[in-house]
Amino acid sequence: MSPLSGSNSPPTRGHSERSEGSSSFARRSVLAGISRACGIGITALTFFSGVSLLCAQEQSATAISHQVREVFERAAKAVVKIHGVDEHSEICGTGFFIDPTGTLYTAYTVGGEAGNFTIEFEGKKYPARQLLADIRSGTAMLKIDETTPTLPIGKSEELGVATPVVAVGYPLDLPETPNFGMIAGFDRKCLGRYFSTTHLRVNLPTQRGEAGAPLLNMKGEVVGIVVSSLENNSACYAVPIEAAEKIRSDFVRFGEARHGWIGGNVSEAPEPVEGSRVEMTQIMEESNAETFSYKWAGKRWLNQKMCSMRRFSSPRVTTCRSR
Repeated sequence: MSPLSGSNSPPTRGHSERSEGSSSFARRSVLAGISRACGIGITALTFFSGVSLLCAQEQSATAISHQVREVFERAAKAVVKIHGVDEHSEICGTGFFIDPTGTLYTAYTVGGEAGNFTIEFEGKKYPARQLLADIRSGTAMLKIDETTPTLPIGKSEELGVATPVVAVGYPLDLPETPNFGMIAGFDRKCLGRYFSTTHLRVNLPTQRGEAGAPLLNMKGEVVGIVVSSLENNSACYAVPIEAAEKIRSDFVRFGEARHGWIGGNVSEAPEPVEGSRVEMTQIMEESNAETFSYKWAGKRWLNQKMCSMRRFSSPRVTTCRSR
């Protein structure tokens, strides 16, 4: 008799293979579904990550914009437009008040060699006079007889490369304008020309009329004065505010700028000594060179009393000997 059911009978080989094949197909289907789900999840994660990054960048740019606007709005009241006349034509530039009695800083190219100054301040024009012009530092001081707002003074020594800064000036014949950039370097010379003090090189494009503009940190403090532009106006140089403050201190104490000096004349030696071709040819009386010790051309000079005087065919030259 043939069995009525196969429940108690062992499965045949063909039936077993079909069962295993069905199981493998099911597993592959499940894995494929999981892979598709993961792919969709990764795509979604990548999309949302990109959106989040874009939103973060937009928020960062918006925050910087608000900060620059705040600095500009606080500083604008103390920044003025300067008109003057030199021997060639009329000039325009920018300046800013540094005390409440109407004293202002500007660049030497604006307030150094011109005259008949007029200051545009709070919608009015005021006559101004020159207090001091110093070509070595590249700065000048003017004054009007009015009570004025002032800008706080900061410290340029706290700046570093890539520090953001803001300039406020009057480019061309346009209204007061903010300009945003960053510190690019600290230079002692440019194109073979040495500066009297280290200058701030700023990646900040400037236009005619912005000379004398204040360079501000993000706290609204003055850290420099824009004095010149670089090639194609793509960047500019600014004098550290400490240099201008030193000149102002000299003016208050002595009525003039007093620069540091050695008190010795130098010339090029015919032969190098220890790699240097510089030699001292004269020591001036009552100078630092006369008072303090110097190491010159590899020798120690004590003071002028240890020097022997000799005459050459050229003007009198002082030759020093170490003892």
